[in-house]
Amino acid sequence: MGIQKLILVGGGGTCSDVLSIIEAINSLAPTYQCIGILDDSDEIQNKSLFNLPVLGKLDCNKLCWEDARYVDCLGSPNNFLRRQQTLIQSGFKLTSFESIISPHACISNTSRVGIGSIIYPGNVLMSNVQIGDHVTILPNCTFNHNIQIGNFSIVTSGVNLSGDVTVGDECYIGTGSAIKQGVNIGSGSLVGMGSVVIRNIPPNEIVAGNPAKALKK
Repeated sequence: MGIQKLILVGGGGTCSDVLSIIEAINSLAPTYQCIGILDDSDEIQNKSLFNLPVLGKLDCNKLCWEDARYVDCLGSPNNFLRRQQTLIQSGFKLTSFESIISPHACISNTSRVGIGSIIYPGNVLMSNVQIGDHVTILPNCTFNHNIQIGNFSIVTSGVNLSGDVTVGDECYIGTGSAIKQGVNIGSGSLVGMGSVVIRNIPPNEIVAGNPAKALKK
């Protein structure tokens, strides 16, 4: 199999991180060639970013880059609920995205990582962890047995998920959070940094604290 060409979607900090993961992958075996970045910021058009050309705004994906796949580098606490909508409105096929998995992540043979997801180094996925599509997992998280993470969710650094936890679609789990065994996090919810979640969280709720309590919808 030849080297896969990639176009990174979003030129923020996640893009820089993903490039370092790709560098680590290529150091083991030549796998990817990054040919450019798509970003909607007017300030960086027709310039270079992270030593790659900015090829245009997100809707430029309608142009033809032969054999290229995309990498989803969007996502922050301010826009995590709009990632899927942004990609669809810009004309992307969600199946045209590549999953980028750090060689320094530990993933069991019984676990699955969906299309377009990014797994940073230092993550540990134990038995039967099911990661949805377009999920981003930042470094040094621990996922115990039978965990499910819904599509377009973001799990930030140092999160500890006990067994049998379910996280819905389009959730944001803040840095250093811990989620008790068997807890369900409803779709569209945000868990604040350093929170300890010991009860189920309804959809579209913001929680924080130890123990985590609702702040607002």
